[in-house]
Amino acid sequence: MNGKTRAVINVSADISREEAIAAGKEAVKDKMSGNVVKEIYVPERL
Repeated sequence: MNGKTRAVINVSADISREEAIAAGKEAVKDKMSGNVVKEIYVPERL
């Protein structure tokens, strides 16, 4: 968020986009106060 690392999550490389985004949102939900503007997901990237 705002160019800073707020959380680090470990997931398998074959996880779906929806599962990865959900895991990321769960990891930073206490730090979020507004709407999500952009979600970045790169498939099969570690």
